[in-house]
Amino acid sequence: MNQNPTRVEGHDYLYQRGRRYVVRVQVPRELRLAVGRGELKKSLGGDFLRAKREYHATVAEFLGRIDAARRQSAERGQGQSAFRSCFDDEGRLPQNV
Repeated sequence: MNQNPTRVEGHDYLYQRGRRYVVRVQVPRELRLAVGRGELKKSLGGDFLRAKREYHATVAEFLGRIDAARRQSAERGQGQSAFRSCFDDEGRLPQNV
């Protein structure tokens, strides 16, 4: 039995491993710490019709988690930019504050 996952044609994130179907979404490297892993996976069982029914909701959930991490990362970045703008080019507070 072949245990290497094979992508199911027509589905970017659906793979077949043996007799089971799995959704696999890679997390961008810069968001892996925020998401907590490098790949989001969920087994959808061995029934292809059931896997197709659950596929879109699962992908939407995973992409939503990645987008939420991206938004949080951007918000933190903006906060850091505002914080950094309080300092001069050499990292010191201006004397005339």
